[in-house]
Amino acid sequence: MTKITTEKHLYFRRAVKWLSYKLHGPRHGVPPKTWMRLGRTNVIDFHGEFRRVDGLGLGLPIVLVVKNEKKSMAMINQRRVYRDVERQGKMQELLVPLRSSIEHGFVAVLKVANKTIGGRYVWLKKGLEPRGFAQSGSSVFIAFANEIHIVDGENGVTIKVIKHPKFRAIHTLAFNPWDKNRLLVANTGLNSILEVDLEKEDITWEWDAFSHGYAENPFGLKVIPKGKPIGRDLRVISHDEAIAKMKRGKIEAPTGKDLAVEINLETLPHPLGLEKWQNTAAPNYANYGARPDQIFATLFFADQAVVIDKNSGNVKVVRDDLKHPHGMLVFGDDYVVSDTRHGQVLLLDQNFTLKKVYDFSGMPHEEKSEGGYSESGEWLQYTNPINNGNLLATVDSYRSVLLIWDPARKVYSQYPLDKDWIVLVNRKNDMRNQETRE
Repeated sequence: MTKITTEKHLYFRRAVKWLSYKLHGPRHGVPPKTWMRLGRTNVIDFHGEFRRVDGLGLGLPIVLVVKNEKKSMAMINQRRVYRDVERQGKMQELLVPLRSSIEHGFVAVLKVANKTIGGRYVWLKKGLEPRGFAQSGSSVFIAFANEIHIVDGENGVTIKVIKHPKFRAIHTLAFNPWDKNRLLVANTGLNSILEVDLEKEDITWEWDAFSHGYAENPFGLKVIPKGKPIGRDLRVISHDEAIAKMKRGKIEAPTGKDLAVEINLETLPHPLGLEKWQNTAAPNYANYGARPDQIFATLFFADQAVVIDKNSGNVKVVRDDLKHPHGMLVFGDDYVVSDTRHGQVLLLDQNFTLKKVYDFSGMPHEEKSEGGYSESGEWLQYTNPINNGNLLATVDSYRSVLLIWDPARKVYSQYPLDKDWIVLVNRKNDMRNQETRE
């Protein structure tokens, strides 16, 4: 049968996706807000409009960051709970407790091999829940849960470990282009972004979301860190009372005062930091912008991509129609943002205007074993430029594949990933002459 690709047909398909989204939520379809803003022509159906080819990106060096190597019972049980509360909406999802354990993962330097990812590595480094990766010269910096490990980029041997009491659930690392002694840390577990002086191993700048417009969670509950002033218009309640009220839905204060809870960031019981209902923004990505006073970030629970003024801490929201986004990375003259739960990659111009949406939600998939993202629907991790910015690499955790794609030529190659892994991928451009090993 001939494939119909007329504009009328594409418009009809996108209308069906929009209706599916309205009926079934983020598991299916194009987010209506994005679809309506772009109109007919700029939402690109990746499955329908891209052609699959063999060997795209073959031989390129990449860094594979596997947050969880094997799914524990704690993770499987948590995914079961997520599945059960999904139909109740985002707010009930926030009441799911943090996992009872921190998982083991690894970081591996490798080259893209034919038909597979993994198995042959330049080096591999294991640790607790790695997420962040950055490189400066021959040294590699890895964020393992609540520590930053500096390792030799040639062989992966640990040189030094940086610890700080404020490190909780570190997600990304980025070097200051104007001062290589400064490292930017997305400190997700404490709802903050930190800049660290690597010589002094101390924090030189901090942005906390609570103080910059993100003091209220989706239930309408104010979250106040201990030591911060509590306004007269607030009534502080206990955590148990707060949870009981949130289980009933949106909080309405009968006294005319907004309800608040106080949290002590220095004595949080969980090693990964704040519970989800306390973590009002959850910055999961931070990097320097085009100027020293500019920070790019994505806020996982606030569902936003933002630009932060480093001097004032003020926030400019550049996208507010996302669902658990990851990253805002430079791609040529533009930026790419992974709109994770919508299954899309957004292309923004230098003014952060939406140019294109690459919609992956129509890609075929098969159900996986329990504990993976397939139970929660679409899940695109970071989209990273590779091959000197000519290609993009996207981890599709819903389908357990790494997609390397060329948006200019509309072609892609697909490499399977171990279905037990929860994966991020990072580019690496200076490993071309290193040998791989089993």
